[in-house]
Amino acid sequence: MPLFPKNPSNGQSITIGTRSWTFNSTYDVWDRASGSDAGPTGPTGPTGPTGAVGPTGATGFLTVDNGLVITGTELSISESATIELVGIAHAGDANTKLVFGTDTVNVEAGGYRGISMNSSTVEVGGVTLGAGGITLGDSTNITSALRTDSYTGHIETVADKTYTIDPAAATARTITGFFIKSASGTVTATLKNGSDTIKAASVSDSSGAQTSLANTSVAADGVITIVTSSNSSALDVIFGIDYTS
Repeated sequence: MPLFPKNPSNGQSITIGTRSWTFNSTYDVWDRASGSDAGPTGPTGPTGPTGAVGPTGATGFLTVDNGLVITGTELSISESATIELVGIAHAGDANTKLVFGTDTVNVEAGGYRGISMNSSTVEVGGVTLGAGGITLGDSTNITSALRTDSYTGHIETVADKTYTIDPAAATARTITGFFIKSASGTVTATLKNGSDTIKAASVSDSSGAQTSLANTSVAADGVITIVTSSNSSALDVIFGIDYTS
């Protein structure tokens, strides 16, 4: 039987028959590594208990520190919050909506429809929506869904004839004003909606805005004309016809 070596290094092993030892320099001893008479392996300790499951989060509710709140089908943003919404896509129903403070954007299936601005102002790409209407980037305003425009013209030398102002109105419109005057001379100028008279104006150098307009609703493709008669050397007749559409 070989002897244990003198001055062994830490971890050095020696085998005698079926038994092995490893030198432990910390304690200056030979530790039994293996062998047929090695003791049995001790039993495995019991498994520790499973940790408790955390509580389930509330369904459909999320609060973010910057004032964003999602509750069911409603997205709310507090008055002091600044939120940028980019690339929103939602197939919502009539009950789905975005709420900005006290203002609401209703979302219906198939897209966003119906913006209700109750008090606050929302600015999107330089266009401001508020209680005063829509303000564009150049500070002009749209305060009504109606578009206001006008026809204007200048007749240098008047003759008794029909002057066509619009041969086929692009959309239905309502005549809201009629101004006409001459530099000199007189003439009767009858503004017509098709064959119906809107106003027969006595034109002179002192005439101007006309009142008591009738038959002002012009249908799409309707014809608007001015028929002049009883001309008495009328020159430089200017006119303006205001309308909304």
